[in-house]
Amino acid sequence: MKKKLYLAVLLLSLVATGVLLWGRMSVEQAAKSVEILADYEEFALMAEQMDMPKEDLFAKLAEAGINGVAVKEETLYNMVAEEKPIAYGLFKNITQDLEWKDLYGPEASAYLEEHAGPYDVVVRTYDQALFERLEQNITARYDAPFYQFFDESVNTIVLKGSIDDIYYTEDARYKDYLSKGVKLPRVEISSALEDIGMGFDPEKIEQVQAAGLSDRKS
Repeated sequence: MKKKLYLAVLLLSLVATGVLLWGRMSVEQAAKSVEILADYEEFALMAEQMDMPKEDLFAKLAEAGINGVAVKEETLYNMVAEEKPIAYGLFKNITQDLEWKDLYGPEASAYLEEHAGPYDVVVRTYDQALFERLEQNITARYDAPFYQFFDESVNTIVLKGSIDDIYYTEDARYKDYLSKGVKLPRVEISSALEDIGMGFDPEKIEQVQAAGLSDRKS
């Protein structure tokens, strides 16, 4: 019942949007056509909340007059957020673990120990298909000095970073028991490299196309 209520509200809102757009089209004579796009991430989350397959929800969107779905490029940040089998971190943070070498294959460990800089981003995954897709997409758009790939039992990608890429924690201030002001130093937690585009997820494209919608890559 709850799922049907959510879906009814969704479809009503889409119909209302279509009516408004139709009215605008009748006024703007220069407009030849209007495309109504849905955001993949928003509706994928809605499908999860409704315990509904994404393909079914996208099919409902098509029935409601939606033309296509906007699909964003994959990034390290969003892949981790979507719980894909991948992990990454700054090399300087990774090495704080005394047993960090055990997380990587022998070639990757040797390279990291000898050549990696503190602000390089180290990516690892056991998913061979994901590794190969990232390797293909990264090599197609970025220059060779930027990356290193290690196809081992633990697939590893090293992205060359710099201090200019660093994301810090926010400043933290408090008063101690003597009411003296204390300011904690900012901590280097990640890199802007987690937000660079790494191509599109073919599974998302297939889900959209299977519902009869066009994909709009962004």
